[in-house]
Amino acid sequence: DVHSPDTFDIVRSALVEVAKNQPDEARRLLTLINPQRHETALHLLLESVAANGAVLADLLADYANSPGLFRAGWSGAPALSAGKAMAAAWSALQEDVRSALEKRVLDLWPELSMASQAWKTSKQGGTTGWGSPAQYRSWALADLRYSGRRQWSILRMLNPDLLTNTARDRLKMLNRKFCTKDVEEPNGITGGQVVSPIASNRCARMSDKAWLSAMQEYSERPGDREWSGSRLLGGARELSQELQGLAKEQPERFMTMLATLPAGLHDCFASSIVRGLSETKPTPEIAEQILEIVDTNPNAKPDLSSLVWLAHTIDGDPAARATALLRETASAPENASGMGETQDNKERKEPLFKVAQTYGNGLTGRFINAPRGSALEQLGVIAWRSKATFEANKGIVDTVLRERAPDYIVASLGVFLQSALKHDASIAKNWLLQIVENCPEALLTTHGFRALKWLDELDHATAKALIGQLVQSDNPLVRAWTAHLLFICNLHEPDWGDLASYLFDQGEEERAAAADVAAMAVRDKVQVADSVKLLETLIVDESPLVRTEASDVFRLADASRLADTLPIYRAHVGSQSFDGERTYFIHRLEHAPANMAIEVLELIEGAIARMAEPGSKRNSGAYQITAPIMALYATNDNNSDIRRRCLDAIDKLIESELWWGDDLEGAA
Repeated sequence: DVHSPDTFDIVRSALVEVAKNQPDEARRLLTLINPQRHETALHLLLESVAANGAVLADLLADYANSPGLFRAGWSGAPALSAGKAMAAAWSALQEDVRSALEKRVLDLWPELSMASQAWKTSKQGGTTGWGSPAQYRSWALADLRYSGRRQWSILRMLNPDLLTNTARDRLKMLNRKFCTKDVEEPNGITGGQVVSPIASNRCARMSDKAWLSAMQEYSERPGDREWSGSRLLGGARELSQELQGLAKEQPERFMTMLATLPAGLHDCFASSIVRGLSETKPTPEIAEQILEIVDTNPNAKPDLSSLVWLAHTIDGDPAARATALLRETASAPENASGMGETQDNKERKEPLFKVAQTYGNGLTGRFINAPRGSALEQLGVIAWRSKATFEANKGIVDTVLRERAPDYIVASLGVFLQSALKHDASIAKNWLLQIVENCPEALLTTHGFRALKWLDELDHATAKALIGQLVQSDNPLVRAWTAHLLFICNLHEPDWGDLASYLFDQGEEERAAAADVAAMAVRDKVQVADSVKLLETLIVDESPLVRTEASDVFRLADASRLADTLPIYRAHVGSQSFDGERTYFIHRLEHAPANMAIEVLELIEGAIARMAEPGSKRNSGAYQITAPIMALYATNDNNSDIRRRCLDAIDKLIESELWWGDDLEGAA
């Protein structure tokens, strides 16, 4: 099983051995994964650095600001891998990198965050989540007692002679606090989630009577956790997940059970039955029966999210009860309790238009998981199919906009906006104007993009006025996102040209957005000549932000059309954006058309010269560039000049210690 913890353990152990004995090969392997995006990949990188810190210290430096650095560890010791890597590489790191890492360690107080969250939950009253208020208070106090344990566990591993006085004083203080305690240690390798307290195979054989008995037992202790061998057994919620799966397989049986649920059960059981029934994609008639049961049995009270999700999954237009549920939920002020704030990544430098897109995705995630937002979205879907339904429900949108609802609720109107553009564009324009004036952030979603893009196609003058307002927004995310949208519109509507030129001249954020759009245009074969000309300029831009976005064209471009994009390749080789660690550029050369052998060889020679420069990031690129060289050599047996230059390129790689000829025999 490639997803099993045992398989992952084998991969980690193998990488550690490679890091010890062949560190450059470890570098090459680690470039094939994405440690910045995936904490699992970052864990592998940290464990590799821990095995050979003196040689691989620069890898740790590259990810010193990664948000997941102190989470990419082990169950029970999430910062252990980072601590081991820091300890192994500490003396080899530059002083500024050590200072940055030390500051991050001294700011590491996860115990206080957990204590704060537990204390807030204890104030909500009643049994919430996994326990009673008293249980949450006890958990909060325990977290406070252990505050500082994680940073203590890391600081103990570092060479004290290379710590600042502040860090040494903190270590002394924590040594006194935890003199009788142990550092954080792994619980052992555990895969998957907390599991049901009753095994799946037993659940499948349980009678209705046995199920009711189990539900009653675990409703009395919903937040239980206990180890059983290598598994962590849960309580009511984990058991209810088994119930959900069975309800999907046996809908008639569990509809009957839903109708007869007794008093005193945790609401997760009724919710899971409804969710399981939803997965069958019920007909409107079956959905009405389920909702009738919920209305009739006072003990069957699933959470509102489950009921709204049922309405989402109906195979056809909802009938009376489901429609009433959606309308009532969509009209009621939302209860934002327990909803997390939408976060953007402030630790990694990326263009604001991408931060805005991430923000918009966060809004989408929030409204989908909020009953009111989910209901509004589904009403918009139904309204798309029927003008009569649109007319019957458009007043709910007016209510949402009039009450100045939170941005994620307004964002849920995206499908409704498109329905209005379909049925009555004048209403859509009015709604969009209100959103632009009062809550422009709500448009930073995929549906917001589609609505504005469609409006531009239907009524360019109105779209131009609204987008003109958005580019003047006080919110820099809105401005950057709108610039990106406008550059896309400019590909299809020449009238955007003047405003696009104005925005392009405003700064690096706007140029980065233009570079991204141009790269996508090359991929999509839209305005290719103009886009290539623009990218040829942007790939040598003074701003690293802009150059990075422009160089993404190598990931998106079709290698078979190298002749169209050759100016970008040539500009890239001589630019500051050239980075031997990024291999999309080289991969495209490997798959270039055969009739462009001379041009490809010139690019290879230029790339090798850049990789050979002192301080160049070059290892993975040097390994990868041998593939197009060998391909050129093999396919040009009648061209002695090309073959000679290929051999000269190999000589240059070896001479510059970029490659050690380990594949040379196979290549020959």
